[in-house]
Amino acid sequence: MALNRVEIDLSAVGHNFREAKRLAEPETAVFPVVKSDAYGHGLIPVAQALQEQGADGFLVSIMEEAVTLRQAGIWTPVILHLPESKRDAFEIVEFNISPVVYNFELIDALSRESRSRDRVAGIYVKVDTGMGRLGVSITDLPAILSYVREKEGIKVLGLMSHLSCADGSDRGYTLSQVEHFNEAINIGRGLGFKLPQNHIANSAGLMAYPAARMNLVRPGIMIYGAYPGKDMQDVAALRPAMTFKSKVIQVKKVPAGASISYGRRYVTPEAKTIAVVPVGYDAGYSRAISNRGEVLVRQKRAPVLGTVCMCLTMIDVSHIEGVAVDDEVVIFGRQGDQVISVDEVADRAGTISYDLLCAVGSRNPRFTVNP
Repeated sequence: MALNRVEIDLSAVGHNFREAKRLAEPETAVFPVVKSDAYGHGLIPVAQALQEQGADGFLVSIMEEAVTLRQAGIWTPVILHLPESKRDAFEIVEFNISPVVYNFELIDALSRESRSRDRVAGIYVKVDTGMGRLGVSITDLPAILSYVREKEGIKVLGLMSHLSCADGSDRGYTLSQVEHFNEAINIGRGLGFKLPQNHIANSAGLMAYPAARMNLVRPGIMIYGAYPGKDMQDVAALRPAMTFKSKVIQVKKVPAGASISYGRRYVTPEAKTIAVVPVGYDAGYSRAISNRGEVLVRQKRAPVLGTVCMCLTMIDVSHIEGVAVDDEVVIFGRQGDQVISVDEVADRAGTISYDLLCAVGSRNPRFTVNP
């Protein structure tokens, strides 16, 4: 039997989607991001739950994810963020996937495949408005759109871009990205493209920038109950979808001056009762949280003592009466009326919630609850 487990609350996923839908304009399509195994929450159960809630479509990173959705009977639109030109053209057309395009090679491959099968592939052209990552510049946009117009079997559904720092305090930069994106849309429409679905808003954009919502939004982290920014808790009432649980495997008393874990990074200032928990960085619990984290035992917070090991972590339960072997330990999530959010754990570890959710969700037995 597994020592650790991850529980995914699908009712929380549905609730968070409804919060995203509430923030979007009534006519705005909501495409939850389910890449990377739905941020570690499970691609198929999450997508099925969201489809039941009325998701207009989904965004994934790689073709394997898109095909998995189709094979599971999910036939709402799917945007493919990272298509491979030669490898993916057949499946894009076969499974009616909408790729994100930023090079001529994929355009050529899609045109050949679509024409050979008398079909039309819908695409989104990605514009780099300031992320400095994938996408064509606004200057190069007319060239790629003109190239597409000369190709049969392809329809431009819209433009896409990505916000660089909508989760931070530099509102001016984000607003400039939105302005540049609107400029790109105007260029495209000036060339005769209708561009019915243009999208730049991620979770932070949806929550904090009404001007970014446009025709389609792509909420990601908020779907899973974590906030993209510390100042966004009042915008939406999100519910954490993932709870990470372990249990106590040993309880023992140690005297003052006892060294705890590798490197003697914690030495007890007085006698303490410690519990050993079989969770470590191999399960996605960051070593960076050594001497900084807290967990829940018997609905009380217990500090992490010393270095987080590969498979074990020690906690201080001196102040918690009756702790025993097999007691439940919540690493993050809810225990009774107490909560340690993944945002808090990520902050203590010096990382982001996305990092922990993907790592923990992929490395531990996962169970869905409240379907």
